[in-house]
Amino acid sequence: MSTFTESIVEQAALAWLESVGWSVRNGAEIAPGEPAAEREDYRQVVLAQRLRDALARLNPVLPSEAPEDAFRRLTRPEGAELVTRNRAVHRRNAKTDVIPVDSRQIVTKLAQIPLATWRYKSQAEGIRHMGPMAQDFYAAFGLGEDEKYISTIDADGVALAAIQGLYQEHEGPGCEDCHTGSKAHGVGAGAEASGSWAEGTLIFKQCSRHAGAVNWRNNW
Repeated sequence: MSTFTESIVEQAALAWLESVGWSVRNGAEIAPGEPAAEREDYRQVVLAQRLRDALARLNPVLPSEAPEDAFRRLTRPEGAELVTRNRAVHRRNAKTDVIPVDSRQIVTKLAQIPLATWRYKSQAEGIRHMGPMAQDFYAAFGLGEDEKYISTIDADGVALAAIQGLYQEHEGPGCEDCHTGSKAHGVGAGAEASGSWAEGTLIFKQCSRHAGAVNWRNNW
């Protein structure tokens, strides 16, 4: 009988982090007291120099004091609760260059990206993952720093945009052949029929894009 150990969870987490672009190092190599130490003691959770280098690399046009201010805010966040600190990082006024997304265009691009199952070369046979290649994802959306990995925040953003785009495709007013949102009483020029049940409307859409689709709307 196989034993589920902490090591299995740790190795799985390390493999996932490496797959999305993180550099994985053996803890003993950077431990306090070692020649390549990156923290003074084990109470330091953040690798300070790495964070400073990343802030400077990601924000080359900002004044020199800005990355240090960001470092201070990230390592000494306001609020004692994790939820409060997460909100401070992800809130709107922590971001710039905000550009709206064309959700339907995201759906089109996503449909063209090849998907496959695969395993990392370092993993045992029988382990499988599913998803696109980082190069294809970057070529389609241009998100992230480079084409070497897919950031989870970008993958989540694309998924959310695609969901919105699909909703707009099937629920929005964009289809000229379907009288979406109307309540027909019989079959008209749009080949649409409906009936009421429990204060709702059942609409049968018969255009080329939605042939045979059934849409239910409550009128509560």
